[in-house]
Amino acid sequence: MKSWKTTLCMAALCLAVTGCESEGTFNGDKDTAVADTGQNAIVDTATAEDTVPEPDLAVEDTAPAACESDEACGEGLVCVRMPSVAHETLLAGTNEAIGQCVNYPSGPYGLEKNDIVANLSFFDPFTERWVFLHEFYNNPSVKMIVLASGAGWCPPCQAEAEDMVGYFNEHGPAMQVIYGLFEDAGSQAEPPHKFYSVPGDHEKVLGFMNQWKSTFGVNYTLVADPFSYTENCKGLQCDQQGENCTKVDSAPPCDVLHNYYESGGIPFSMIVTTKDMRIRFLDHGYSKMQVEYNILKYVYND
Repeated sequence: MKSWKTTLCMAALCLAVTGCESEGTFNGDKDTAVADTGQNAIVDTATAEDTVPEPDLAVEDTAPAACESDEACGEGLVCVRMPSVAHETLLAGTNEAIGQCVNYPSGPYGLEKNDIVANLSFFDPFTERWVFLHEFYNNPSVKMIVLASGAGWCPPCQAEAEDMVGYFNEHGPAMQVIYGLFEDAGSQAEPPHKFYSVPGDHEKVLGFMNQWKSTFGVNYTLVADPFSYTENCKGLQCDQQGENCTKVDSAPPCDVLHNYYESGGIPFSMIVTTKDMRIRFLDHGYSKMQVEYNILKYVYND
């Protein structure tokens, strides 16, 4: 297809030589010639575009499926349910995945080494948001999680919490830490307070958590391990090395990690590999050398 400049030049040459008139191209009126050429161009362009298939603008619906139980989700998916709690602050806690199916290994889940850990939940008092383990599953930037729980009055817990700052600085983000506290340090006037065990204690919990965070320079995920009101609480009874554990019944309410440390001592720590959410290491009482060895083992090895 000729441009209007080419058409005008040819027409001008024709007029200069023969005074001819080219029908449909130039009739002595420049404006008409340009308009004709432009119309032809539009028609030609439209014709060319008609031969190009329309792009498929349909967007696949990838919204997670709604659910009330794991049975409503497919293989390799679990239902994220609101934790079983009664406290008003915990009930108001949010997480965008609650009530939806998410990627997470299907059970059975267990409490021992090499078992798949359930999709546990913890409460972030700083943002009033629930934190679930599925948020770390198959994250390409994260290889392992140190999941720990302790109390404010516990000296080994304090030592572990402080050491985790250095480990996280050195090995993060491949190593992540979720450190949960379930009660504060108490005082001479009153015993340690169990977090979210009575109505209206959120400010008390938040105040202690801020103090703990500042004292130890916490740079990792610090959460509350709040008490839930499930009817079936199971604990572990282990030897001094945290091995040869047996499950024992315990009375509700029980906090999330209650199943692990009630009879085994605190701080309690586990290492979970995010590629499969399997428990790789369990520790009661903070065996620093063992914890450090296993952090290195699972950060730098597949």
